[in-house]
Amino acid sequence: FPVDRISGRGRLWVNKLPEISRMKTNGKTERRVLIYDPNASRHEQFKKILDGYKLASDYAPTLARASSMLRSRPQGLGCVYLHELLMDASSLVWKEAYQSLPLEQRPPLIIATGAVNLRSTPTIHYLMRPFGIGAFVEAIEASLRGIENIGELATEQQIPLRFEFDGE
Repeated sequence: FPVDRISGRGRLWVNKLPEISRMKTNGKTERRVLIYDPNASRHEQFKKILDGYKLASDYAPTLARASSMLRSRPQGLGCVYLHELLMDASSLVWKEAYQSLPLEQRPPLIIATGAVNLRSTPTIHYLMRPFGIGAFVEAIEASLRGIENIGELATEQQIPLRFEFDGE
């Protein structure tokens, strides 16, 4: 959210908020992205951009490799970018690996696609191709700040939370 759009007392309040660290206590960062893309040169371009945003990336040239990387250390990943999730045997291996993880260990997914009728959810974000680098970085940042982690972050930083909802 662009802070420069806020004016008045709201901006003063936002400026006084403490900075939230994304570092885990065990020293592993959540700002790591697993990138599956069959085109290695495109990953190199993404890596240069992500390095500028202090985001680490792991590269998987195949979905099978991405599946094994996910199984080996899911807790070290903030999110996963999939260039395209095709309906073939490799996607079944990926889905099996992803769904075998407990819900709290599943990193959010960003799936680049050409399909128009797909709807994003809190854990899966569809990124319409072709997309600009700004949309790519925003999708990653939004995934890293997922709603599932907000309670953990608030506990670490001692930020009180208040929830309000209408109920019947």
